[in-house]
Amino acid sequence: MHPVTPYLIIAALAAYTGALIAVSGRAQRKRAGDASGEGFLHGGRSFGFRHVFILVTVLWASSIFVVELETGFLSGISAVWFGISVILMSVLVAAFLLKPFQRIGYLTNSRMIGERYGRAAQRFSAAVIALTFPIFAMSNVLAAAEFIHALVGWGLPLTLTLTTAIMLVYVGQSGMWSLVYTQTLNLIALTAGVAVAAWFLLRAPASALHPVHVQGFHSWTGIGIGTIAVWLLMNVLNSISAQAELQAIAAVRNPRRGQAAVYVSALVLIAFTIVPVWLGMRTREIFPQAAKGLAAFPAAVAQVAPPWALLVVALGVWAAALAWCAPLLFSGASSFGADLFARQPGATAGGRRPDVRTLTRYGLIVQGVLVVVVSLLRPEELAWWRVFGQTIRSAAIFAPTAAYFLWPLATRRGALWSMTTGVASSLLWNAATGFSATRFLFAVNPMWVGLTVSSAALVAASLTQRGLPMRRRPSAPCCASFVSAAAVAAAAALTWFVDPALHGALLCLSSLFALAGLALAATPPGRAHAALAEQDAPRAG
Repeated sequence: MHPVTPYLIIAALAAYTGALIAVSGRAQRKRAGDASGEGFLHGGRSFGFRHVFILVTVLWASSIFVVELETGFLSGISAVWFGISVILMSVLVAAFLLKPFQRIGYLTNSRMIGERYGRAAQRFSAAVIALTFPIFAMSNVLAAAEFIHALVGWGLPLTLTLTTAIMLVYVGQSGMWSLVYTQTLNLIALTAGVAVAAWFLLRAPASALHPVHVQGFHSWTGIGIGTIAVWLLMNVLNSISAQAELQAIAAVRNPRRGQAAVYVSALVLIAFTIVPVWLGMRTREIFPQAAKGLAAFPAAVAQVAPPWALLVVALGVWAAALAWCAPLLFSGASSFGADLFARQPGATAGGRRPDVRTLTRYGLIVQGVLVVVVSLLRPEELAWWRVFGQTIRSAAIFAPTAAYFLWPLATRRGALWSMTTGVASSLLWNAATGFSATRFLFAVNPMWVGLTVSSAALVAASLTQRGLPMRRRPSAPCCASFVSAAAVAAAAALTWFVDPALHGALLCLSSLFALAGLALAATPPGRAHAALAEQDAPRAG
């Protein structure tokens, strides 16, 4: 590669980002009516098929690209199951959650929790979302920083800080309508980068390829049945917490068109599930001794492709970082600005407070600092950060959000106990093994501990507060929940000797079924539960 080429690529990335910022500003001016106040966060709820398709497709395609490229490099073809789990989650959100979330005027998970469980629950959940979304965004920021590091040799702290700062400037110009226009360009650039990389790596000469001696590299279950099951169950359970996608599809004008957009998006994502895994595997064949796929990928492309192709691939990687980070950081900052520090409705203030848009931009700065800090703390352990972020968010958000729709007897006290005990138990479980990314107490992932404890706390605290007697004749759904709990518990016992990771996931699922049965057994028949639910409704002011 010519020594000038890396700096030309850096200049092209800067020019591309500048073009996105210009497009974003123009979109904001064009849609000023839909971007005022909270319309800045939901786009006036006037999205169509094309807008939802673009936002959902590029969001998950960028995530799948980075995760599967690295996992395919390390573990082989079984990395494809990650993309399958993401597609499943996206389809479940559209099929079952779009209409109810749109009906309540969904803005953020933390806002929804606050409407049901009060201001303290809203602020706690908003703080959790604002903390964890930068952790989720970090993987793609780090991928872009490592790509630049591999090209020009700058130190990782410098490239990481510069990359994050540029992304903050870009995201800070965005509202929901700005994201639609900029994500369109990012989807084009990402698709072009993946296609060009695949074309030239496919044509790599046989002399450049080496055998890969990794057990299970070409097996569909090489990464482990337990890991595959954890991916599937984790993403299914997290569908109710997928705030970035929920914000996009809840902004659609017609729910049916929003659902259709997600279904078509799922078909497109199949390609983004297959190709990045192959790219990671081919990179491993070119550099079998390399330790990280994200670092080896640009070198592999540079070895077999001309400079113009490397430029297109670099733009694709950069677009993947922007496409993933923009909606995530924007969504996290939405909870920060609209729910954590925004004044409670009906309250008075002695001075003028910043509006939602300004608070959201303050939130972006805080999240940008978090991205750099957590990336530099343990940059070699993306898996640990992913576990940490998923664990904290699930422990705090899953149970109160599920109860919002499924169990009207959940109380404000129960929600607070759920969030605090869920987060605390999962952190303690992780701390018991020194916050390891791979070793857990009894081989049970702390995510399953947090989910189980938070759900149990919600049910126990709510029932204790209400003092409701159990039904003498349990309903059919109640009996079905208990039977399912017993069946899954039996399966968990059988898998203990096969794969302990799967054992923990099944125990969590069994516990959730049992808790659902207990909650249903305590729910009065008919409409009596509606009057009980009103007793704990939060009061304005």
